[in-house]
Formats: sequence, C-alpha cells, structure tokens
Amino acid sequence: MNSEISMYQEIFLNERNIKLERRIDEGSGVSFQGYHENFKKKVFVKFIPNPWDEGQSIQSEVDALINLKDKRNIVSVYDAFFDAKTESQLVIVTEYLEGNTLDKVCGLNNISLRQTLDIAMEILIGLNEIHNLGLVHRDLKLENIIYDGIKPIIIDLGSVKATNSKVHHNDPIPHLYRSSEIYNKSIYSVKSDIYQVGVIMYQLINGAFPLEQDFYASMLKKSEVSSSKQQDAEKQIKKLVTSGKLLTIVPQEPIYCTKLKRVINNAIKLRYRTLDEFYKELTRLKGEIPDWTKDNTTGDYFCKEWKKNKYRVVQVDTEFKIYKHSVLRSRQVSNASSTVELNKYFQTI
Repeated sequence: MNSEISMYQEIFLNERNIKLERRIDEGSGVSFQGYHENFKKKVFVKFIPNPWDEGQSIQSEVDALINLKDKRNIVSVYDAFFDAKTESQLVIVTEYLEGNTLDKVCGLNNISLRQTLDIAMEILIGLNEIHNLGLVHRDLKLENIIYDGIKPIIIDLGSVKATNSKVHHNDPIPHLYRSSEIYNKSIYSVKSDIYQVGVIMYQLINGAFPLEQDFYASMLKKSEVSSSKQQDAEKQIKKLVTSGKLLTIVPQEPIYCTKLKRVINNAIKLRYRTLDEFYKELTRLKGEIPDWTKDNTTGDYFCKEWKKNKYRVVQVDTEFKIYKHSVLRSRQVSNASSTVELNKYFQTI
C-alpha cells in the first residue's frame, strides 16, 4: 500500500469497512477503487475537498446522497459522509461500474438516432430521481455516463448539490457544460441540468466537442490573448456559451433535421420547464423522424425502416442521392440539393 492510499485510509476510513486498493485519475477530487468488506464487492470512493461554504451545513445533502441507492439509471450510493475530524472532505462511496462512457460512442457511426433519443430519455429518468431529492447533478457530461448498449448509468455524484446552489470560480463543472445562467448569475438550477442533457444529445448525434485548450484559445483575437492558455480557452468557451454559439464548433450531420434542432434548442436555449415536458417531447419525436445510422467506411446514411421501406443516403459534394432498398434491388428515388430538402423529403413521403 503506497503512502497516499495509507494516508486516506487512516485519516478518513479508519472506522469504515472499506479498504482502498488503487488511485483512479478521474474527474475532480481524489478517487480510488476500493473493496467494501460488508458488501463483499468493489467500490468507488471519492474524496471531495471543501465542498461547502464556511458555516454551511451540508448534512441534508449528505443524507439525500445516501438515498440515491437503488435508483433507476444512477450509480448506487453505499455511503456518504463529511469528515468531522478534519472538516475538510466529503466522502462518497458508490458501486464500482466498468464499461464505456458516452464519449466513446459519440456520432451516428457508433449509435443510431433512435438510440440517442432512448439514451436521453433514460438520463432524464435518472435525473428525475436526483431532482426528487431536492438536488441537482451539475456535472452531466459524456464522460460521466456509462453505457452498455442498453441503458445509460449516471456516475460520479461528486458535484451533486442542493437546487439553486451557488457556483464558485473553482467549482469542477466543466466550462463546456456550463449554461449561460451559471456564467451570468452563478446559480445552478434544475434547468441547468436540462441544458447539459441537451448538450449531450447534440454531441451523440453530431460528434463530441474538441477538448484541447488550443482549439478554443486560437479563436481569440490577438488583443485578447493572455499568457495562460487555459484562461484563454475558458474565456472563449464563455463567449461561445453566452452568445448561444457553442454548438457551432461541431458541424451538423445532414440528417440533423428541423424537429431534432427544435428539441435540442428547447433544452439548451429556451429550456423545458420540467423534465417531464422534455421526456414527453422525446417520446413524440421518436415516431416522427427516421432512425439513421452512418457507415464508418463510406460515410453513407442508412435507415432500416421508415414508412415501411429501407433507405440509404449518399452525399456527393453538397448534394444527396436518396436510394430505396428492397429485398431484390436498390434504386435511386430522388436527389436533394440541400440538407433542408433532404429532410423534407423524408417528412413528406
């Protein structure tokens, strides 16, 4: 056992039946894989330094976290406590899950459009469990959701706080996922979680945002550049978010139709009033748009069934050729000179 593990074990887990095994470099705070001797299984242990303001009681939040055990689409919480001895750490113990996170399956060459909608709906179900306890997640992002091909599981509850909590400059919420009200008012609400689900949806369809600081820092005017690349990147991201232009950094897929745009726009800009309203809109949308996938090799778009037929779309420069497939043959049925015309064709069949 190395010195770091020994320190955390002795100071914070001395009276808990948990043995830390290895450090995990993941997210904010300090995280370990451990073993829970009572449950006889691997656990994920996260230590979060000073997660509350001076004089603020977080016992209600800790109690609420413990109540997240066995909730739908959320990693189970086995224990949560703040260190009364040093008053420096919030400790969260959850089940240890393995598998791919959503950043590994972004884009229609990995998942279909229908899967994207299903994933978003399941995230909303899990998020509702959190909101029902008077909490907000605050850190919904591709890397914090495990997906096994069937259901997504929300993990990393280290940023969970009471609804309408204030955001501090050193909060671990990624700048790419901070909504405009976080930048302008430093307040995080239920609608801020809704915003993050919209941002996740956009990336699942069109591809993940670049994470390199250089990408954003290079967008600044020369007069705005500082000596810190990180600060420059954060400054540019703030400009993109507050001006409503964040989504423009990833080009839209041709099949990103008006109905999809409206739903994601309602999540990111106008904001749904409730999770239920968002969920119902996604349910309706599933029956109104084709279920597209994208071929990794050719770049062609495929739909296994739409109006009782199979379709393939081939992009040639800025135009699109539309093919209908049957058991015996494939034949071209139309051309489209723009993405608007392309998507209109499938809505008017």
